[in-house]
Amino acid sequence: MKHICSSNDIIITTVQQDGLTSRASLEKISQHDKFEEFINESDYYFLKYVLIESGLNLRNKSTYGLDLSIYNFLNANLLILYFFIIIKYF
Repeated sequence: MKHICSSNDIIITTVQQDGLTSRASLEKISQHDKFEEFINESDYYFLKYVLIESGLNLRNKSTYGLDLSIYNFLNANLLILYFFIIIKYF
């Protein structure tokens, strides 16, 4: 996702007050106006629902193993569908 955003001129890094550079969260990236411009509306809402904290937050939960109850058939299908959706933007 971050590669796609940087390819579409969406700034994904921020400089903090102490001079350190950090990557923007998907939550912040999804709120960027340009993000909504290059991704179609239904994909935008699906990706927000599946990946972002206000939705299912499957990215964090599956990456860090925060919640073992997410490992089920429905969520596996949502993640597979996410990959099929996002690949068309490469």
